[in-house]
This record gives sequence, structure tokens and C-alpha cells, in this order.
Amino acid sequence: MPKEDEDGPLDPEPLMQLSEMQAMSQAIQSLGDELRDAQLEAVSDPEADEPNAVLLGLASRLYRLLHAFIERPSAWVPATAGLHLRPLVDTRILVGWLITRDEPEIFGAYREHGLGRLKLATEHIKADLGDDLDDEAQQVLDYMDRRVNLERDEWFQTVNLGSFADVSPREMAIEAGLKREYDLSYAPLSSENHGEWPNVRENDTVLCEELLHQGHRVGAFRAPSRTITARPIFYALELAREGICQVFDYYGRDVQALFVSLEKALQDAAYEKGD
Repeated sequence: MPKEDEDGPLDPEPLMQLSEMQAMSQAIQSLGDELRDAQLEAVSDPEADEPNAVLLGLASRLYRLLHAFIERPSAWVPATAGLHLRPLVDTRILVGWLITRDEPEIFGAYREHGLGRLKLATEHIKADLGDDLDDEAQQVLDYMDRRVNLERDEWFQTVNLGSFADVSPREMAIEAGLKREYDLSYAPLSSENHGEWPNVRENDTVLCEELLHQGHRVGAFRAPSRTITARPIFYALELAREGICQVFDYYGRDVQALFVSLEKALQDAAYEKGD
């Protein structure tokens, strides 16, 4: 790793300089500062907490997921990029669907569903730990209880093991006008997240070198490629920008221009000069 006052290759990312990585980090942090200011100007009715908390929270989630991906260039390789891109696509579809429906009860159902799932997880942890708790276990339970009861007492929380809405992700995407994103991104990226065979075959198996074994496959047990490409990070930027801008458009605010500096920093870092 180069010293802070030197420029040079950022090992093991051979396509990037330290100064370029720093510029990306500064640009994404500046974007966060500007979005925090913009949301305060956008929310005209602070009392309308149901849609505000959900939509602005999901916009922040898109920003956070993009931020994490930008700071980990080693994850831009095809074999691991999907692990970062899939939640971005998922959140992008959810944002589009919630805004398309724009129904207070849907926003409420989304929050209730998450609170119920957290309550259920806490109950499972309590059952697994049993009654004889040491200090560390008690601290875990106390923390979980605080999370469960942050918005309302757990006695008033219902648990729904299904979806918060009787709509599949595909149906959400179609209704929100995002079927292309579902067909070309959500479904294929699920292969990596779910460990489906074609993805495992291509990334995690090799043909056995024993000639008498007739070319069967065995585990590769190798590190992912370190050959990074720019395509995943620019797609991540596109997903986050579209989702965040749609949320702010819902409040009558255009934040498209706030992404210009970040896009330029990514271009400077990801493409060799003269390309």
C-alpha cells in the first residue's frame, strides 16, 4: 500500500491510483452531505412520518449501498459484484413501487412487517439462549429488546411470515415500470445470491486434472479474480441515482445535478487517461 503522500497503484486494484480512490471517497461523502440538506428542504409536512421515513430511509439505503461498493473496488469483479448490486436493484424496485402506489396503508404495512420480523428474530434468540444468561448474552438481548420496542411496545406488534404486500418482486417491477430492471438484473443477480448451479459451476468449480476421472468437476477453492471492471460500479451509480432522484422528485425536488461530481470521480478512476 503506498504512503498517503505518494501516488501510485492501489494494490491489488491495478487500474486505480490512490489519489483517484481518495477523490471517489470525497465525492460520495459530499453527495451524502448535499442529500441530507436537500431532504430538509424537501419535506414540507414533517407530520407525515409514514411515507417520509420510509422513502427517505430507502433513498439513504441506496446511498449507503453505493457508498459501500465504491469503497471496495476489489468487489467490482464479476464474481462478487452481484452481491452488492442485487440489494441495489431490490431497493430500486421497492422505491419505484411504493411511489407508484402512493398509499399510506402500504407504507404502514412495510414498517409493520419489518418490526414483526425483528420481534420474531428476537424471540428465536431468546429461546436459543435459554434462561441461564451470562453478561454478554444479556447485553445481546437488551440490545434486541431496545430495537424491537423503539417505535412501539412489542405487545402491539404483529408477526407476518409472508410478504408485507401480496405482490411479488416481479409484479412490483412491472407495476412500477421497471420490468427491464427485473428481467436483466434482479433475476440474473439472484443466481449469485442464492448460489444457483450455473454461477457455482463457473466461479467455484474446475475440471478435475486426473485424466482417468473423465473430466468431472471439483471445487476450485480459489480467490475471486482481481481484474476489476468499471461496468458494475457505473450500474450501481445508475440504480442509486434513479432511485434517490425518484424519491426527491416525489417531494418536488430535482437532485440530479448533485451526482455530477461523483460520476466524474468514478470516470477518472475507472478509465485510463485517453480512453
